[in-house]
Amino acid sequence: MPELPEVETYRRFLDELALYVPIVAVRVLDAHVLTVPEAALRAALVGRRFTSSQRIGKNLFLLLDEPAGGAFTLHFGMTGDVAAYRDDHDRPRFVRIEIVLDGGLRIGFVDPRKFGRVGLTLDVPGFLAAKKIGPDALDDLTPEHLATALARRKNAVVKSALLDQR
Repeated sequence: MPELPEVETYRRFLDELALYVPIVAVRVLDAHVLTVPEAALRAALVGRRFTSSQRIGKNLFLLLDEPAGGAFTLHFGMTGDVAAYRDDHDRPRFVRIEIVLDGGLRIGFVDPRKFGRVGLTLDVPGFLAAKKIGPDALDDLTPEHLATALARRKNAVVKSALLDQR
C-alpha cells in the first residue's frame, strides 16, 4: 500500500514532469476509479495546466490554473502508482487514467486492484473536511494538536491519539 513517503515521492515526480505543461487529452481506460463523471474530468483538465501540488496524508492534489482553479485529486488505495511514458506500447499494465501533456508525455494512474480514486475538487480544505482527513503527519502535526487529541479522551493512548484523524 502506498504510504505517505511514497505519495510524497509521486508528488515530487509529478512536479518535475507535469507542472505548467498544457494538458491536451485525458483518456479514461477504466472509469471504476473515477469519483466524477468522465466528461467532467475531461472538461476540467483539457486545455489547463497543473500549477502546483499538495500532499496531505496519502491524498495528492494537483492544483489547476485559473480562472476556474480547483484541483485534480488522487488517492492511491492499496496498489496505486504513477508512471510517465510516451507511447502506447510503453504504457504500463493497469493504467486506469492517462493524461496526455503537450509534447507527447503521458502520465498514467496505475492501479492493479482498483482501490485508488481519481477526481476533482474546487475546494481542497472542504474536500479534507468532508472526508474527515486530519492534519498531515509531516507538516501539520504539532505538540498542541497531540495534547488536544490526548485530552479528548480520559484514557487516551499516544498511538491512538496519533492515528485519530479528527
